[in-house]
Amino acid sequence: MACFQKGNMLTPAHLAKADLTLITANSTTNSANELVMGLGIALMVKKMRPQLPAALGAEIIARAKTAAPFWYRDREYCEHGPPYRLLISPRWPEGKLGLFQTKTRFYWPTNLALIQDATVELMLWCMAHPDKKVHLNFPGIGCGQLPKNEVLPLVSRLPDNVTIWEL
Repeated sequence: MACFQKGNMLTPAHLAKADLTLITANSTTNSANELVMGLGIALMVKKMRPQLPAALGAEIIARAKTAAPFWYRDREYCEHGPPYRLLISPRWPEGKLGLFQTKTRFYWPTNLALIQDATVELMLWCMAHPDKKVHLNFPGIGCGQLPKNEVLPLVSRLPDNVTIWEL
């Protein structure tokens, strides 16, 4: 079962302890093909690493073109992002950051189905990397507008190498 921790997972000490730090995010890209990171932990990370929106947006669009070309042909849909569920840096393990998708459009409430899908993807990743420590902010409960009791049954299934953080 996942571990739960209160505090800021983005402190240098906590970032150093994690083999992978996942932040919740949407899949909306703007006209510059940057991931929209305007609220919550996504905004905090954007302020720490201003180059990330462009890199993450490019990765999301590349995946959309490769994995599901029909998404990319529909520009309206692609602007609001195809689902990626779990996006881990292509530079991992050197790049220790990833995204845990909770919504497609940045202004929509969190989607429980996306949290469930991302949780399954993370469980599979953890099975392949059982000795790696993963930090994840509690999905859906802040700017995602969901009650904690709706999300808890989904994320509590994660293995014990995952720590779920709540401010």
